[in-house]
Amino acid sequence: MTQQRFKSWFLPVVCLVLLVSGPATPAWAHKVYLFAWAENGVVYTESSFGDKKVIQGKIQVKDARGVPVASGTTDDQGNFSFKIPDNPGSDLVVTLDASMGHQAVWTVPLKEMQAAMDKATANEIHGAAMAKKEELEKGPSLARIIAGIGIIFALALLGAWVHGRVKQRSIRGSRDD
Repeated sequence: MTQQRFKSWFLPVVCLVLLVSGPATPAWAHKVYLFAWAENGVVYTESSFGDKKVIQGKIQVKDARGVPVASGTTDDQGNFSFKIPDNPGSDLVVTLDASMGHQAVWTVPLKEMQAAMDKATANEIHGAAMAKKEELEKGPSLARIIAGIGIIFALALLGAWVHGRVKQRSIRGSRDD
């Protein structure tokens, strides 16, 4: 009797686990965003959780060898800036620690910093950087939202089906006794 009960619920549970874990994607609900760009000899950063700014987030800036270049905290608007070092020899890696394990990293390319010293090229690079920022901050598409709702309904139907099967078998089992 025990082996039969095991067989009766084992397959639906395995199917449910495979269905739930198969299409799983990472959750971005609390993803922290860090964006940095060079302009007029200064590197500017913006930090947010989407529409909420990161206040008092810790910023560390290092060169490619890991040597600290600058550090500080974000202001009430999630912004932080620092002067580009004289003759930077490599890209700069900006790291944001927004507390509770939320971290983000942005690399400011050496070419971008060198161009930021030249005003003509800086405007062109700034426009491209802002376009990239807007792309990063875009929310989920309508198709993804509809797909998510569809998955929720499919899981609810599967759960109802499994519940019905278990109930049906328990009723059959009680009749047999």
